[in-house]
Amino acid sequence: MKGYIICTGTELLLGKTLNTNSQYICDEFAKLGIDVFKVVTVGDNLERIKAAIAEADEDVDIVFLNGGLGPTEDDVTREALVSYLDIEETIDSKIKHRIEKQTSYQVLPGDLKVAMIPKGSKVFYSEAGVAPGTLIESKNKKYFLTPGPPNELKYLMEKELIPYIKKELLADEVIFSKTLKFAGIGESKAEDKIKDLIKSTNPTIAPTIKEGEIHFRITAKGQKKEEAKRLVDEYSHEVLKRLDNYYFGRDEETIEGLVAQALDSKKLKVAVAESCTGGLLANTLTNIPGSSNFFDRGYITYSYEAKKEDLGVKESTLLQYGAVSENTAIEMVEGVYAKTKADFTISITGIAGPGGGTIDKPVGLVYIGFKYLDKVDVATRTFTGDRLMIKSKIVKFILFEMYKRLKEK
Repeated sequence: MKGYIICTGTELLLGKTLNTNSQYICDEFAKLGIDVFKVVTVGDNLERIKAAIAEADEDVDIVFLNGGLGPTEDDVTREALVSYLDIEETIDSKIKHRIEKQTSYQVLPGDLKVAMIPKGSKVFYSEAGVAPGTLIESKNKKYFLTPGPPNELKYLMEKELIPYIKKELLADEVIFSKTLKFAGIGESKAEDKIKDLIKSTNPTIAPTIKEGEIHFRITAKGQKKEEAKRLVDEYSHEVLKRLDNYYFGRDEETIEGLVAQALDSKKLKVAVAESCTGGLLANTLTNIPGSSNFFDRGYITYSYEAKKEDLGVKESTLLQYGAVSENTAIEMVEGVYAKTKADFTISITGIAGPGGGTIDKPVGLVYIGFKYLDKVDVATRTFTGDRLMIKSKIVKFILFEMYKRLKEK
């Protein structure tokens, strides 16, 4: 089954609102095994929305419209659809009654506009908002209208639309999927290693890029669950064979969660000293419930003085090699260990940008010290992106390095 998604809203085109709905819809469609043919964003203009609807490929089964169902004049998505399909619209009595019950003043025409639906459509009611979702079948396609507010969309998807699609539209197919997660490898390199597998149509392999991670969702269709699962397992095995050194988890597992689980199960304590990440590693680890079992403490030693006073970094080291150096990273991690005697200690010193870089030490350069099982080593990396992105990538890299070390016997 092929899907075509149209998101409406001038605010999306102006960059004032991040279109998280399109990402959410695509993600849910992928789980259902619906192949998304195209995602289009259109402003609040009736003729442009009609033109976008008309562009749906003849092979598309689902045209999914999101947004533009509110009470204001620029909410014209429903009007565009009924005009394109040349059908009538009517007032849904249940929505009308709800509006009248919730409104303390005289009901205005704009209020009743929310209760208008395409005549003959199936209505999906929501407890998260007034605007309903609707489905109208025409021109050999299924046209869905859904509200724009993310909480209303999510409620309708999870409570109404997804169960309906599974039961009524995908009844003859069983969908099974698995997401494999990797870190420590770039997107292009990872995809190059499995480029022949990505060409498959059943199962399909869809990459998703996260900061410092790449996820591959493997989805198969079959007449029975066992058949679909077998296809997914076969492809998962082949993907892991080629990318095993970078694998850390699957589905809902997170790298920080796995690190926390390993530290907790081994009854290890961790302590960190951060400079350029400003406490982000400590924050990530302590976001996990039960982190008091494994997290000892964290130092944010941003200045020269902090590095010297809190960690015992020698002034001569800072003067000769600089704060951003392998030597400083080593003395920082040794200093954390001297203070805490923690089982796993980490130090971070680098340049997050956007300023402060030089030819020899560019923005994104970071030195990370690890002390674990009485062994000290330093990882040197240069990350790209803006300041926040670089900090996030550093933390993801450290978590993956921790995971690898904790996994070793």
